Amino acid sequence: MRVYIAALLLGVQPALAEPATSPQAWQAPESWERLAKGMTRFDVFRILGEPGKVASYDGFERWEYPDLRGGRVNFDDVGALLSWRLPPGLRRPAAATGR
Repeated sequence: MRVYIAALLLGVQPALAEPATSPQAWQAPESWERLAKGMTRFDVFRILGEPGKVASYDGFERWEYPDLRGGRVNFDDVGALLSWRLPPGLRRPAAATGR
């Protein structure tokens, strides 16, 4: 419900306000690979899902997945993605060599 109301306030179509396809999308390395600097909060929400915790500091906001010991994404004062850190232990498996 909270997401639906926020979407309406931002002028986003409610159908587009659905979270990532899985509530645990943040646990998939492929989700983190889709992030790019400059993305909006909404873009990140669609990729990683709802954060476990949100913290605001002087001039930026941090989303934590699932908490401080996990992954995090940092936004600047206008809501653009600045940086991110994968949750510990979450690494993309090495690609198969095909040999």
